Amino acid sequence: MLARRGIGHTNHTEVAAEAGISLPAVFFYFPTHEMLTEAVLAEVFRYLIDDLVIPMQGREVPAPLCIENTLLALFDAFTSHPDYARVWLDWSTAIRDPKTWSSYLVFHKRACAIFKATIERGKSEGTLNRNLHSATAARVFVGLGHMVAHMKFSGSSRAAIARVMRSLVDGYIASRH
Repeated sequence: MLARRGIGHTNHTEVAAEAGISLPAVFFYFPTHEMLTEAVLAEVFRYLIDDLVIPMQGREVPAPLCIENTLLALFDAFTSHPDYARVWLDWSTAIRDPKTWSSYLVFHKRACAIFKATIERGKSEGTLNRNLHSATAARVFVGLGHMVAHMKFSGSSRAAIARVMRSLVDGYIASRH
């Protein structure tokens, strides 16, 4: 429901109707709209970080390929779980709601830390440009997740996104030996 209506535009009655459960049951588990929203955002956080990004970073592949593969996995996830992408995009622009925005910043900080570690690994293994500012590059790659989502929802193919990711990684962070 939050994926279709937006983070701030869903109510308990709609959730109950969509889930096929009673309204009191929804209120039992989520007494407030804030608690309902927090539960959905926590699930999006868990899915994107724990199920998608972290496992891709643990692979024994060179860092540039690891970053490309992560962004392509994001495309695949947005294909198989588009509601996660819709909530994530909405969440990432919730700057008017301080509580929602601060929870997004926690997510963003975690995602950046993961990418930063991969970038640092690439710099030490010689596959990434040693002069890169790792924290800034990490923010760029988290931001590219938004570009992947926009390309996906505007009809770009996986092959097109793969070409763009390869070009960006090669041009921006690849080692220059």
